Amino acid sequence: MLRQPDPRPRACDALATVKTNVKDLAEPVVFGERRFTSGCGLKIQGLAPLRTGVELQPLVPQMHAFPDPRSWSVYLRRPLVPLDEHDAGLLRARLTPLLGPLAHHLSAYQQDAAKRRVEASAAP
Repeated sequence: MLRQPDPRPRACDALATVKTNVKDLAEPVVFGERRFTSGCGLKIQGLAPLRTGVELQPLVPQMHAFPDPRSWSVYLRRPLVPLDEHDAGLLRARLTPLLGPLAHHLSAYQQDAAKRRVEASAAP
């Protein structure tokens, strides 16, 4: 089955700090069609309302995490994309004004994910 690409721009929606080393997971975590077999603990400091995060594409030429701006999206296929202080500061400055407590916005993300699962299962 061929799927249409996700038309939404790639965005940064939350501010988090890595709290543990990356390790293999006993059970993979699945987001859409992607399976992640390794992970780490995160401390989420804030979450933007659904679909209001910082769009990455306009910032790519300024970011060190994407050495080739023409193929920047390929780097997002990695489970983790390390950010240096420059990149973290760039995103933090734009994201912080949008953030609210996780408890205020998480249910909208969960409802959106549930809706996408239903739509995906109903697709031919």
